[in-house]
Amino acid sequence: MRPAATLLLATALASGCGDGTTCKTIVADLGEICLPDTLAPDTEAVIDVRELCGSSCAQQPGCGAQLFNGQLVLDVHEEVCSGGFGSSCTLGSCQARIIRCRLPALVAGEYTVVAPGIAGRVLRVQPGGQSHCSLPTTQIPW
Repeated sequence: MRPAATLLLATALASGCGDGTTCKTIVADLGEICLPDTLAPDTEAVIDVRELCGSSCAQQPGCGAQLFNGQLVLDVHEEVCSGGFGSSCTLGSCQARIIRCRLPALVAGEYTVVAPGIAGRVLRVQPGGQSHCSLPTTQIPW
């Protein structure tokens, strides 16, 4: 097998999309978000979010965050694959996995957090604030 073909096959298998498998990236709606009372300024922070009802066909969601027009926008997405070999997911089942979101370093102030499926919430950034916020790992019984 040629090196380029080997690399392509390895990439497809690593991403969960193999022979006959169709994958697409979708926005993952959230059911819960952990925001501390205050967040420490000028430091990268980590917060937890919980997906609302992720498909068992989806891979672990990813989360990114960026500051845009004074709002902290969370980009939560997951890759959903169907068909092909090794497809052993149950359609209709619901997962509520915890996703870690790395936040950019923010200066002191107030920011509206915008996230898929969650109403805007205010995040206060000031000295003495926390650098992380974690959700309990208990499973939600859907």
